[in-house]
Amino acid sequence: MPTLSICIPTRNRAEYLRRHLAHLETFTLDCEIVVSDNCSDDNTGEVVNEFRARMPNLFYVRQPRPLNFYETMIAACNLAAGTYAMYAADDDALIEEGIAHVLSIMERDAGISAVYGAWQEWDPVKQVVITSHAAFDRETQIGHAELLELYTAQQTPEMPIFRVSGFRASHLPVQHQYAFDFFGAALFAETGRLVFSPVPTVRVARHGGQESHRFYRPDILQCYLADYELFLSRYPDLDVATSTVLATRSMAAQYLSAAQRAIANREFLQARTLLQRIAVYRPEDSRAGLLALEQKHFGDMVVEVVRGLIDTMQPVRRILCAPDESCRQVAKAVALTTDCGFAEIGDGADDEPVVGEDDFVLYHDDALMARLQAGLTFPLRRARRLDTIVAALRRSDAPALIEPVPLTVAR
Repeated sequence: MPTLSICIPTRNRAEYLRRHLAHLETFTLDCEIVVSDNCSDDNTGEVVNEFRARMPNLFYVRQPRPLNFYETMIAACNLAAGTYAMYAADDDALIEEGIAHVLSIMERDAGISAVYGAWQEWDPVKQVVITSHAAFDRETQIGHAELLELYTAQQTPEMPIFRVSGFRASHLPVQHQYAFDFFGAALFAETGRLVFSPVPTVRVARHGGQESHRFYRPDILQCYLADYELFLSRYPDLDVATSTVLATRSMAAQYLSAAQRAIANREFLQARTLLQRIAVYRPEDSRAGLLALEQKHFGDMVVEVVRGLIDTMQPVRRILCAPDESCRQVAKAVALTTDCGFAEIGDGADDEPVVGEDDFVLYHDDALMARLQAGLTFPLRRARRLDTIVAALRRSDAPALIEPVPLTVAR
C-alpha cells in the first residue's frame, strides 16, 4: 500500500495533465497517482497510457458520466489506496519537499487527521511565484473550536493532505458544496486534529479558463454558501443570531471578491448583480462599488445587455443602428463580439439598408421606427430603444444612489 495517493480529476485538459504527470514522474516519494477522467473527449486517455507504460504507480479510471466540478474531486479521492491522500488539480505543480514535510508531521502523530500546507500562485509560463498563501506563519495545531475562530477571521482552509481512514469515515459524495474548505475541515476536525503548516506543498497555476477565475458563476457561489451553511451546522451550540451574522458576513465578502473577479474578466453585468446583492448585508460597499462600476463601465454594461438580447433573439444576421453616436458606438461594439454584421440606417435614400426580418434594430427615435415599419410586411420584433435600455440599467441600480454618467463604450 502506498504512503500517499495524489488524486487528480481531469476533463479535456490533456496537455495540462501531461505537464503534471511529467513533473510527478520525477518524484521519489512512496506515492501513487490516481487520475479520474471526467468523460474527456480529447486525447486524455492517450496521455495517460503514454505515462502508464513507465509509471506503474499510475492508476486511471474513466467516469461513466460527467460529474460536476465538486463531485469529481471527491470521486478521485474515493479511489485512494494510500495511507494519506491529497487532491491536486490537473494543472497544479506539487512541491515534493513540502509534501514530504507534511507527511512527516502526520507520521509522528496518529491523532492528526489533516494537514493544510501553504500554497503558491504560480505563473507556469514565466516560472515564477506570484504570491503565497498560509493561514499561519508557524506550524499550528487546532481543533474544532479553533476552526470556528479561523472561519470568523475569514481564513479559508484549503488543499489538505489527509488521513484516508478519516476521509472515508466522514466525507460523503458531494454535489453542491466544496469538498475540502470549511465544511470538509470541520469533518476532518471531528475525526482528529488539524495542523496548518507554513511550508508550501502546491503551486497553483494561473491561466485563462480556470474555474477559479469564474467563481462569480451562480453555481459556484451557491457552493460557497452551502459550504458556509454546512460548516456552521456542525456547531449546534451557536445561537441563530451569531450563526446568521457569521454566514452573511462571509457571503458578503464572497460576493465582493467575486464582483472584483467578474470585473477583471470584463463580465460587468455579473459584477453589477453581485454588488446589488451586497446591499442586503453591507450597503456602503454596495453603493461605492456600484458607483465605481457605473462611472467606469456603464457603456460596457449596455453593450452586454444588447449582446444578451441578440443571443436570445436568434437568428440575428445584422445589427442596424440609427444615425446617432450612442447607437453607433454600442452597435459597433456588439458587432465586434458577435457573428453579426453592422449597418447604419440613413434617411430613407436608395443606399439605405433594406431591413430584414432577422435584423436587430437599435434606435432612439420612435419616428424612425415608424418609418421603417411602414415599409415592411412583418413586425419588427428584434428592435430596442437604446435609451430604454439605459434607463432600465440605471433604474435597477437605484437612481437615488447613482448619478447618471455619460455613455461611453470601451474599444
